[in-house]
Amino acid sequence: MPPLAIADLLNPAQATALMTPTGSNTPKLLLAGSRPFKIENNVRINQRTHISILYHHKGDEVIEYPEMTLNSDTSVGYLLHMARTDKLFNPVCNIAYSAGKPSGQSKGHKYSVMLGRDGKPVPCLVDYSTCQGARICPFVSDDIKITSHTEGSRVALQLQLDQRNAGRAYFTAEEEILNKTIAWFRFIMDNGCGYTLQEAMEYNEQERAIRDHIQLTPTKAKQGQKTKKTCQGRIIIREQSYICCEHYGSFSCKHFVLYPARRGGYNFEYLCALIVNDEPVISKIELQAHQQGYGLLMSCTTVCNISSVKVNCGHSSKADMLMTEMVWLPCSSRFTVVRPEDGYWEECPKILLICHSPHTHPIPLPTTTPVQIKAEIKALIRSLEHELADMTPQRFCRHPAVINQVKELCPAVEEPTVAHLHPSLANLDHIASYIHNEVKAALPHGTGWDGTKLDWL
Repeated sequence: MPPLAIADLLNPAQATALMTPTGSNTPKLLLAGSRPFKIENNVRINQRTHISILYHHKGDEVIEYPEMTLNSDTSVGYLLHMARTDKLFNPVCNIAYSAGKPSGQSKGHKYSVMLGRDGKPVPCLVDYSTCQGARICPFVSDDIKITSHTEGSRVALQLQLDQRNAGRAYFTAEEEILNKTIAWFRFIMDNGCGYTLQEAMEYNEQERAIRDHIQLTPTKAKQGQKTKKTCQGRIIIREQSYICCEHYGSFSCKHFVLYPARRGGYNFEYLCALIVNDEPVISKIELQAHQQGYGLLMSCTTVCNISSVKVNCGHSSKADMLMTEMVWLPCSSRFTVVRPEDGYWEECPKILLICHSPHTHPIPLPTTTPVQIKAEIKALIRSLEHELADMTPQRFCRHPAVINQVKELCPAVEEPTVAHLHPSLANLDHIASYIHNEVKAALPHGTGWDGTKLDWL
């Protein structure tokens, strides 16, 4: 698929220059033009590498979903023609796929498309990496597991999501109540009573196996950080009216307790049946939900990028009703980036991206912010220098200067937000990391009184 220009990402309806600099720190926005200005077929760039199709693009264009080949015998290439004053970057940082190991680097290579001013090939540095695939729920349907593609796009992604939700009933209040009940049960099972650890508990073999499995979940979710030990009491039902830790009482009221009738929004009958494993009641409620097109009897459709921090899927196994850990769906697609070695950039300001082999997983969501858009966001953050000390992602998104800038970038949208620049910016953690880096660079001694004194001395 032809790549997207940054202006097309910001404003798909128009292909014009969208923005003028608002300050000395804000670079000029890249001009539109997502179509390759030249296409070559059957190009042999060296003795070992044959490119079936080579797209020539301007250096300001974003390759989000690069085209792949059906096998490793041929490749698809994207040659970015940069300006000598442009900053060198890795185009793999812009793609929606997560690249990683097996990876490596070598130097001293020469290619027929990487020519210097004298028309001779210049020494090049070659970086190669492999698509890391995706993570899926173990209970997804087989057609999702065996999905593969060689071309991706925003349109193809939308079609994929629509097909995944085909035949799905509209979201109803009954479904919300059922989902909320299941979520509460999982929370109770995974976390138990959160009060301070007191006396040791004795469990039978089945209970011990379940608790050992559960205790691994928060550790994985925290990327290996150990969680503090809390009360190990069993969660029980009392008087058929409330759920609590077995240590809860009039003299220990800080232990876990839940009064569903007071809080509302739960199917108490279903929640109690799950806790005591009343199979007839569980089957009756879940069969009714399945007939309406939702519930645990439906096949799962959860697929996430490998870069996601999500550990578990919301779908549960009917055997134990525990949180289901996502599994890895591998991929062997290869990305190779060729760039001039140090000292040859001015002679040959080009970057070559070579792709081959199909992706053996669904089309991923565009969760990676392109380098060019990231630079625009950082420049905009720096322009708010007097308000940088206490800047937050929410304040940044609501700031009048940011709103005006986004409106200039996206004139076709009636009320644009920062997320209209790129879908990944809907994740405020991305913006928070950019703000943190800029604050650290502008105020290296911190934002407190001591930091202020050091900065002014």
